Formats: sequence, C-alpha cells, structure tokens
Amino acid sequence: QNSQVENINSSNSSIGISLAYSNNNTITGGTTGQNQNVGISVGNSIGVTVSGSNASSNANTGIYMDASPGGTLSGNTVGSNNCVGISYEDSPNGNLSGNTINSNGCMGLWLSQSGNSSLSGNTMSGNTPNFVLDGINDSNYENNIDTTNLVEGSPIYYVKDAQNQTFDASTLPNVGTFYCMNCINVTISGLNLNSNSDAGVYLWRTTTSSVQNVTASGNQKGIILDYESSANSVTGNTVSNNGPDGGIILSYSTANIITGNNLSGNSDGIRLSSSADNNVISGNDSSDNDDNGIFLRDSNGNAIQNNNMANNGEAGIEVRDSGANTLSGNMANGNWYGIFLDGSGSSGNTITGHTTNSNLAYGIYLYSSSGNSLEQNTVSLNVQFR
Repeated sequence: QNSQVENINSSNSSIGISLAYSNNNTITGGTTGQNQNVGISVGNSIGVTVSGSNASSNANTGIYMDASPGGTLSGNTVGSNNCVGISYEDSPNGNLSGNTINSNGCMGLWLSQSGNSSLSGNTMSGNTPNFVLDGINDSNYENNIDTTNLVEGSPIYYVKDAQNQTFDASTLPNVGTFYCMNCINVTISGLNLNSNSDAGVYLWRTTTSSVQNVTASGNQKGIILDYESSANSVTGNTVSNNGPDGGIILSYSTANIITGNNLSGNSDGIRLSSSADNNVISGNDSSDNDDNGIFLRDSNGNAIQNNNMANNGEAGIEVRDSGANTLSGNMANGNWYGIFLDGSGSSGNTITGHTTNSNLAYGIYLYSSSGNSLEQNTVSLNVQFR
C-alpha cells in the first residue's frame, strides 16, 4: 500500500501490471502492451491512480479497474486492444480525465455501475462503440460527465434533472451522444447523432418528454427509453444502421407513443422488452432491418397499429412471450415471417386487419402460443399461413 510504480514496461504476460487488495497506490508511465489478457488490472483496491501509461495492443483490455472506489485514470493512452480500452466497473467516486482511447475492438470507455464519477477531457475514436454507460439504479447514473469528453470529435451531452427545456440543433449544433437522466418535459429535436456510441439518445427515468426529428445512425442503439421512462413521444426520427441492440428501444418503460419514424438497417427496427407495457407503436416504417421490423419480448398491453414492415431479415412483427397486445392494420410484406407469435407467454393477443404478402416462410405463424384472436387479415403469396 501507499506505493508508487513508475515506468514499468511489460509485454507477453497474461497481465502486464496487476494490483489487488492494495490501497492508495500510484502507477505512472510505462508501456503495457501485447499481453495475453490485460495491460493494467486493478481490483478491490481503494484510491489507486493510473496516469501517463500506454496500455495498448493487449488481447483483452487495456486498463481494467473493478471494485476499486475512488480510482483515478488520467492521461493514459489506450488503443488497439482486442476488446475494451478502459473498463471501469463497480467503482464509485472515480475520476477519469484526459485519456486517449482509440481503435479498441469492443468498447472504448465502459463506465459500469460506478456512480458519482467525474469524466472530463477523454477522447474516443474508432472504438466499437466509443462510450458505454450502464447501471442498475439511480445512484449509478449520478455522474458528472462534461462536454470536454469527445466521441469522434463531438461532445457527450450528459443532462441530469432538466425540466421544461429544449435541446435542438440551433443550440447544440455538434453532439456526439445525448443522455437525459431523470428529466421532465424536455424536447430533444433535430440532432444528428452518428458517433458510434452506445446510444444516440438515451433517456433514463425521463417522463413527458419528446424526441423528434433526430437522425441516429451507426450506434449500438439509436434511441432508447429505459427504466421508468413513461409518457414520452418519439416522433419523426430517422434511425438507421444501429446494432446490435436496435433502432428504437423501450425497456421497463410504459405509456409512450412511438409514431412516424423511419427505421432501416438496424438489428431490430423497434424493440420492446422487459415489461415495456401499454405503449403505442403507430405509423412507423420499419423495413430492411437485419432481424425484425418490430420485436416485443416480455411486454404486454401494447398497441401496434398501422405500421409498415417490409423486407426484414426475420419477421415484420415478432411477439415473444408477450400477451394482451393489439396488432391492427399493419403491413408486413417480403419478410421471412410476416407476423410471428412465439412462446407460451404470447397469449391473449389480437391480430386484425393485416396485409401479409410475399413473405419467405409464413404470413402469420403462431408457435407454442394459444388464446390469440385472428380476424380479417389478408394473407397471400406466402409459403404457408398458420
């Protein structure tokens, strides 16, 4: 403990430098590259600083800090690691500043369940994706992330507790990724978000707000409404080539309206999962996506109506273990399945007034699903109707 490690060069080991159960140490300078796992690993240690080091070209991660609160990572160069550049996990009260994080294979900077951390002056480019933030409760998102953090040269906007505000292209002409945490009645409009981040727009526990006329492409997720984000509208957005998570995603979020969006080239165009209940998905064009036009999983009581889903790699609409949904007036043509209900939890759904033509497998296919109602659907030129 209370030691300083300076200018150590380490390569061709499993881990270049490993520190565990040792507090208040400092690692400065040196190069840890071409190791079989991690360049610099810090675990279960308090108040450790890693600064001015080069942790690049490792088989897994450049710098890995886990269960180590109060850590400082500053002025490091982390590039061309096969997986993650910097992984900062389960370590609250961190300070990450001035790190250069480029061309890592999985993620650039991953901040996971590490609340009350401060990020400034970090630059990320060419990672897949550049910046990922996740958590399981509000405290994990109580971070200070300022606009000096850049993804592909554009700033991260991390907005907390905003009310009755508008964020649009006139006030924010250059945005890399936009987070709104615990916001009420905000409008996000006209932004162009294509900086290869975890999400173009990320709403966490945000209500009565609007995302409109946004272009979100080339991210893991285009637009996501997460964890009790309710009574929002997502309207008139162009969401393309996002994956693997999808174009527009609702998770643990209810009573939202998703309407008039154009989605293509995503994994799923629109995805509802994890008790995304009682939402309205209406008037969207979700075509030419890799998997499904619209995908529901463990989500109930939603209205899926008057959407167009064509030429998707799997189904126009897939409903998996989701019940009491109303599907009406949709067009699902040229997909593998037009409409696909899967799993015993997919019961009590109503499927009415659809056109499902020229799908490569089935127009409407129910698998291990019972108690559903099908009425007045037009099904033709498919391999088979069930």
